Amino acid sequence: MYLKLYMCICCFFCSLTVLAYGCCEYRLSFFKMKYCRHDISGSITDCNRSYMKMSKEIVYKFMKTQNRPFSTNDVVVNLRNELGKSVVQKAFDQLVHEGKLVEKVYGKQKVYCPAQELSRNADELLRIDKELHSHANELESRQQSLEKEVRTIEASLAGLKSSITLEEARMQQLERKHIVDNLTQKLNNLMEASGSEDLTETKRKIENALIICKREYSKRKRIVTEILDCIRENYPGSKIELYEEIGIIEKVL
Repeated sequence: MYLKLYMCICCFFCSLTVLAYGCCEYRLSFFKMKYCRHDISGSITDCNRSYMKMSKEIVYKFMKTQNRPFSTNDVVVNLRNELGKSVVQKAFDQLVHEGKLVEKVYGKQKVYCPAQELSRNADELLRIDKELHSHANELESRQQSLEKEVRTIEASLAGLKSSITLEEARMQQLERKHIVDNLTQKLNNLMEASGSEDLTETKRKIENALIICKREYSKRKRIVTEILDCIRENYPGSKIELYEEIGIIEKVL
């Protein structure tokens, strides 16, 4: 009897132990789920900050080494697209805010150059300002050239949109050919019904005869004109009087 009671008490305490252990495991897993997420997001934020800091150092080192004005696109191209345009622009904004770079706006273009030391002489500052103006003018001319090219392409595109496509042109050609064939067949049927002959050959003969007559008329007109010029050399009157005396109509000649 005592042995059974002892066994029951041991089982009771073992159950309590297992229950307590399970609660601890649940709290531990909940703790991990709650705080591990915070650690991951914090790590991502730290990585972004480190990346921006490194990017800013790369951009500043490049600008300091070149020591000449650059735009955002120029830096992206010179760095061989290692940094994106938005990253370079953020680095420029931070460096301008820190006073390490100077920003100048020319129209729609923004140009950046390293902030020069006060110990530089006036000639060096004038040279840098001249380079800034030259670079800004170059960018302005490049922009105008691109805008002109865009307008030309847009005009060509509008013309292509307003004109018919190749497929539509082929369809219209087939329709016109079908109409011509129908009209030709109708003409042939009418000529057969009326018993009239084909006038195509007669028309060709008349046209050839007209060409021969025009050629002969031009030849004879030239001969008559030369004869009249010879007569006028010793004729006392005017050209009109000569024509009236001979009986030549000047308009016909």
